[in-house]
Amino acid sequence: MKSINPTPADFGFRSADTSTATFSKAEAAFLSSLSNEESASKLGYSRGDVLENQDSFYFPVGWIGCCGHLVNKSSLHVVSFGSYIGPGAHIWAYYEGISMEALGRDRRNTLRILSVSDTRNTVEVLKTFLNPRWVRTELIPKLSALPTEIEGVDLYFGIRSLLEARANGWFAFEVAK
Repeated sequence: MKSINPTPADFGFRSADTSTATFSKAEAAFLSSLSNEESASKLGYSRGDVLENQDSFYFPVGWIGCCGHLVNKSSLHVVSFGSYIGPGAHIWAYYEGISMEALGRDRRNTLRILSVSDTRNTVEVLKTFLNPRWVRTELIPKLSALPTEIEGVDLYFGIRSLLEARANGWFAFEVAK
């Protein structure tokens, strides 16, 4: 069984070019998401620690309950990561389309299960973020006639399990908002 712990580098992140106008706009968006700019320096913010890839900046500024922030270069949308998993897994979830908004009611997705190669492990993964009784009584029968969709589900606390399922090929899935 493969366990996977992605890092920002796995998604093409490298040291950010902090001299660009794009960086300045993203930094302003990040700082405005905090209570004030002074709080960023108290939290240890340093431009030299910021990473970027072709579409986002990663600001590795965290505290209890937060392991950093991603700012999309084109929309300047700030996504603050929780702390139950590391930044690499959060970045993986972001690119998968998993909603990571602060409140659970705002973190709804549709999970499309396309195929299953390991039913036992698939069921265990699904139980990490779905009601186990519902999985047993409603979902397991649907796994014999795929694809199937589960709408309006909060996938946030299933990120680690979904990442493991993908790495091990237990089932194929897509995430939609």
